[in-house]
This record gives sequence, structure tokens and C-alpha cells, in this order.
Amino acid sequence: MSARLRLPVMLCVCAAVYGANLHALQIGQHCDDAVYVSVGRSLRAGLGYVRYEDINHPVEPQYPPALPALIAATLWASGDRLEALHLIPLAFALAAVVLAETFFRRRVPVPGQERGVELWRWLLLGCFGLNHLVVGYAGMVMTEVPFLCLLLAALVWADRRERTGPALWAAVLALLLGASCLMRSAGYGLTLGMGLWLWRARHRRLAVATVALTVLLVTPWLVAQKAWTGGWMGAGYQADMPSAGSTHWPKVLRPVENLVLYAVHLMPETVLPFLGQEVSQAAARVGAGWLPGALGLLVSLAILAGAVVYARRRQDPMNGVFLVMGLVLLVWPWRYTRFFLPLMPVALVYLLTALHALAPRRSGWLPALAALAVLGFAVRDVHMALHPPAREYPDVIGRGRFVDAHVPPEALVIADNPHMIGPYTHRWLVGAEPLKGYPPADPDPVKDMLIRSDHGRPRYVLAPLPGRDEPATARVLAQRLPSERVARDDRLGVELWKLKG
Repeated sequence: MSARLRLPVMLCVCAAVYGANLHALQIGQHCDDAVYVSVGRSLRAGLGYVRYEDINHPVEPQYPPALPALIAATLWASGDRLEALHLIPLAFALAAVVLAETFFRRRVPVPGQERGVELWRWLLLGCFGLNHLVVGYAGMVMTEVPFLCLLLAALVWADRRERTGPALWAAVLALLLGASCLMRSAGYGLTLGMGLWLWRARHRRLAVATVALTVLLVTPWLVAQKAWTGGWMGAGYQADMPSAGSTHWPKVLRPVENLVLYAVHLMPETVLPFLGQEVSQAAARVGAGWLPGALGLLVSLAILAGAVVYARRRQDPMNGVFLVMGLVLLVWPWRYTRFFLPLMPVALVYLLTALHALAPRRSGWLPALAALAVLGFAVRDVHMALHPPAREYPDVIGRGRFVDAHVPPEALVIADNPHMIGPYTHRWLVGAEPLKGYPPADPDPVKDMLIRSDHGRPRYVLAPLPGRDEPATARVLAQRLPSERVARDDRLGVELWKLKG
């Protein structure tokens, strides 16, 4: 098939797949997406950068403003239709496919490759556009796909350095880097990576100018965060860094623990469709639980080896970006495949570089494996469309309607993660615990909750049923205070208590 048809064909295929999975999750089931919607609704209503559903309207202590601003604009344009918010990640996902085509075309052939260039460009674009994480996040109101799109845009624009005037080139790159920082805090790592690449390429004036202009663009946001929450990047991040997060080793060994987890599981699971929890569970059932980890480690070693080979043969902005953002992942207390997702297209190029270094004559089995990976992603995408993961999560829409049905309009509801049901209820809410980064009003959690919910209104507590794998602080509070149960729904997995007095 003609190279000219590659992008239109892949766009049509990806649009169909993204559309089929657009509602795989309800808004709020991921939790973080509900925060962005909450702040976006507040901006739309003119309340400021605060949580919308919380009667106290606390200032959001962590998440950057770019996505909430897009949410506010989309709500305004759509007449406050929540469903319209899915169009934001969908548009960024399709734009990312366009940018990925340019990104791969600039980097394939990889060093040492001579034949089969067009086939590899097809396969890489398929591995990118049909990647199960890209497909999943293309329908979720999260920063994953928008940030991936901005990262690709920065890399593609960086490739134009020799064809664009230095002032214009630095200004546009700084705008893209500033937008990435305001979309997701990992953008600061992207900025440092770009600066490192320019510095090593002996374009030091451009490096200083680009980084300085980027810092200038994001400074108003940093100053606002400092004034609102006491932290330059938000009090939530200040609370995250010293915390244990999802790590289990001593904090001084966190980089080693993260390196092991990313190398054995998260990095290969992001890049290939053959690895993941389902595969690990299936392997464990047949007594080969070690196999997925071993294969994952081999894939990660190939990616890192490819990075070394590629960096030695070609100066490329993605080298500095991969290095700096990878180091950030090693020190961060939380670890997920979605954190590595922005580096996925870079890892694909490195993996291809390593494979061609190992088999320079390319007997045919390498493209066959790559084609099998594309097919594997397609199978996962179809399975996700037919069996959406929403069924495995709490029904937040149903819980919102449950609250409206059993709580009078003048009352307020205390709940764990109240922003999750915030878009679907007309009642005021208060968190069972203060937001991350906010000190409690009282050391005793019950007194703290009573202080934050003291607005002269009847108070209800929405709690998960016993035995569910959900935060249960609200249940503990209801049990420690005089209360009576007013409703229960086994399908939704919740019950509602009214506090007495």
C-alpha cells in the first residue's frame, strides 16, 4: 500500500477503535478524571480553581490547569454536557497519531537499517495508534493522551531546528513545553530533557533561551500555587514526595525498587500487548509465573541497549527526554504503566534499533513479530470494546442517583472521594478525609470531619459495604458517631447513614 495512504488509513482505523472504546469507563471511575472535571466545573461557574462539589470549595492542591481549562471551555460550548468531555482526549489522541507518523518517519530507518523502511513505518504507527493504553485513555478525561500529544509535538518541532530561524524555533518550542508543564507536571522533565539535548549539541544559547522562556511562561501558575497552597507545584506534590506511595522498600532504595518494577513489568507492559496482569495470572496457573517477568526484563534490556546504540549514532532530542523523564520515574513514589506511556513511541524506536543491531540482515521474523504485536493490540482493543472495564468498577452514575434519591436537597453528604460522584448528584459533598496537602482541622479524624462538615445542614454518610476493596474512612466515621442507616443498595455496593444531632 502506498506510503501516502499510511496516515489516512491509520487515522480511520484508530478513530473507529477509539470511538468503540470511548465510553469504556464512566467519568469518575478512574478518580483522577473526576478531579479535573470538578475543577473545570468550578472554572465554568466562576468559582475559581477549587473543587466544585465540596461545600467548602477547597483550592485544588495538585493538578495543573490546562485540562481543567479545556473542560471549562468544552462545558461552556456544549451546554454543560458531560458526555462532550470525551471529545477532548479523542481529539488529542487523533492528533497524536498524526504527530507519531512524522515522528517515526524522521527516525526510521534506524541506524544500521537499509531495507523495509515503509513496512516498519506501518508497523510502528500501528503499535502506537492501537496501543491498548492509548486506546483506553483516548476516551478518558485525563492528561495521559494530551500530554503524549504535546510531547510528540515538541519532538517533531525540535526536528525543525535547522530549517527554522532560531528565535521562532525557540519561541514555539517554549510554548509547547510550557503547555506540557501546565498539562502535566512531568512536563518539567520534558523541558529539562530538551535543554540537555541542546546543551550537549553545543547549542547552549538556544538551550538557555528555551528553558528560560518556558520557565517564564509557567511562573504565573507556580506563583499562584505557592499563594494558594504553600507549595510551588502544589501542596499535594509536596505531600507525595516524602510519602511511601506504592513503594515498599526503604525510601533511600526507591530508585532501585522502581527500576526493577519498570524493567520487569511496567515498561514492557506499556510497549507490547503480550504482557500484563492477565498474562501473569495465566502463567502462574500453569506453574510458569516467572516467565512474564523474565520476558519483560529481556524486552526492557533490549530497549535500553537500543537507546545506547541509537544515542551513539544519532543526536536526537528524544535521547535527552528519555533520560531525564526516566530518571524522574525512578524517584517518584507512584508507579504505573500510564507514567511510562509518554515515552512509549521513543521506546518503540529504541526497541527497533536493538532488534536490527541483533539481526541486521532481517530474515523476515522481525517484521513478523512486529505484525503480531499490532494484531495483539487490535485483539485487546476489540476485547475492551466488547467487555468494557466499567463493569469492574463502582457505578458512580448509579451512586450519584442513589444519593439524590435518598438525601434531601438541603442536606450534605460525607463520602470517600466525593468528587467521583460529584458530576452525578445535586447534593453538597464533603470528603471523609481532608484533601492531600491540607492539614486536618483536628488530629482526631471524627472531629476533623465534623468541623469541615459543620454548615448547619443535616449530614449523611455514604459508605461502601463491608468487604469491598474501597476506601472505608466514611464507614468508620459513621460507626463512631450516633447514626441510623436509611438506605442500602447491594448492586451499587453502598449504604447511606444519617448522622443524629
